[in-house]
Amino acid sequence: MTQSNVCAASCAARAPRTPSAAGEARADIVALTGLKYVVMAVDISGSMSGTRINTAKMNALKVYDEHINDIDHMAFIVFGSESKEVFPLQLVGERRQALRTEMDNSMTIKGATAFYDAVMDCANNISKAPEAAKSYVIMLTDGEDTRVRVRLTNDVSNDATCGERLRFGDRRRSRNKSLP
Repeated sequence: MTQSNVCAASCAARAPRTPSAAGEARADIVALTGLKYVVMAVDISGSMSGTRINTAKMNALKVYDEHINDIDHMAFIVFGSESKEVFPLQLVGERRQALRTEMDNSMTIKGATAFYDAVMDCANNISKAPEAAKSYVIMLTDGEDTRVRVRLTNDVSNDATCGERLRFGDRRRSRNKSLP
């Protein structure tokens, strides 16, 4: 996995320049600061029209405003007939308002539900987070995949990085399923 650039400058002055020491210093900073790596995806398929998209949009922006800090890294994905990365995993920092605007503008209704494609895009983004980081994938959707381009069980189970880090849950049905 690639290491985060957020700690590079602050680690460089204090940590020896050996790869293992730099990695340990990054892990210490991640643990001490509480910095998070978050990938959020919102369903913009036709079934989300009306109240559902308005509620999803409001909740996505609320999570961003109340729980994402400037030191955090975030990626944002929307999925309708296809999964679209609005912005890749990056430091929020000074781009806070610009990223929020991109999120807000991208949540408009389009097509079917490419849920599994979005899951893979989320997995690809979150896999860039350092091992020691607090990593979260948030997916706001109302339904099942209706336009799959990938087979979730085969693709994710063959990718050890994704399979170890993804967990599916549906609070309404009281079930959680970890992928192999």
